[in-house]
Amino acid sequence: MRQAPVLVVLVALLVGVSGGLGLRAARAPHELVVADPPVRFELPAGWHRYDRSGDLGEPYVREAAARQGFTMQDYVAKIRASTLATAVGPASEGRYQSIDVQKGGFSRLPTTQEITSQMTRLAMEVDSTHSVSTAGEVVVAQAHYPVAEGRAETEVIHLLTHGEGVMITVSAVGGGDVEAVVAQVLATLRTT
Repeated sequence: MRQAPVLVVLVALLVGVSGGLGLRAARAPHELVVADPPVRFELPAGWHRYDRSGDLGEPYVREAAARQGFTMQDYVAKIRASTLATAVGPASEGRYQSIDVQKGGFSRLPTTQEITSQMTRLAMEVDSTHSVSTAGEVVVAQAHYPVAEGRAETEVIHLLTHGEGVMITVSAVGGGDVEAVVAQVLATLRTT
């Protein structure tokens, strides 16, 4: 039976990340590039590639695991297996914004109904879903969910690249500009 991918929309990887982030952030080119499967897009000004491996033992990861119905061990294993790249943006109200590129676990583009169902199972309230033609057809889902620090906003771009499903998740807690970041990702998205 195919398992649903873990969305790194994960409060887990946003909520507890604050001022100490600069010590682990690594400057990256202005473009985020994943080699396999091939995905690339421009990062907004002030955004940097980030290594999440240091975050996986934090309390907010336990919160995300519980919210999505996983044990901590299973959740961390799924994040490590699915995350291809991460970037973080400037702090907004004390929290960083993030972009996560993950293996999607699908070989055909899911329908808006399938995406809504999956996100609802992961305790998210889906605000909208729509298809967009950019580097091929993509489906974008906009959702939110409560967290101890406020409200997490997220948009997930679902796409196929060379027959493999990929999800690009843009998230922010209590602020940020998720819609503008998603618009930039979509405008510069390439799968070659």
